[in-house]
Amino acid sequence: MLGLLRETGEPSVAAPQRTLSDLDELIADTRSAGTSVRSRSRGSLDTLPAVVSREGYRIVQEGLTNAARHGHGPVTVRVDVSPDGLEIELINAVARSASGGAAAPGGGRGLIGMRERVLLLGGRVTAGVDGEVWRVRVRLPIGADG
Repeated sequence: MLGLLRETGEPSVAAPQRTLSDLDELIADTRSAGTSVRSRSRGSLDTLPAVVSREGYRIVQEGLTNAARHGHGPVTVRVDVSPDGLEIELINAVARSASGGAAAPGGGRGLIGMRERVLLLGGRVTAGVDGEVWRVRVRLPIGADG
């Protein structure tokens, strides 16, 4: 979806898009790459609208990638589906710089892309240091207003 909006002029490959139904596989792949992940989901991921499930997957994927690159320790992933919305939360310890403070965030497009996805779907996102952890919280509407 975002690729179409950015229109780089490069041809795109039409591959099947992953959805939150593939969450267990994403978590397993992340663990096999060496990142400790604790996960919990509630509600039926299969009942989500396709666009919400697809973008939710990309949000979790980006959060796990950021945690592996910039975080420290295990990552906790929570995905909850309710009749009116999807909630995603990712938490990991903040990596420390050599001076002992929180390490500066990277200069990539990860959080920007995450925010763009959430805003296009009418949701809310917060991301940042919360005490000793980095926390990303996303809420996407799925009800009649979403």
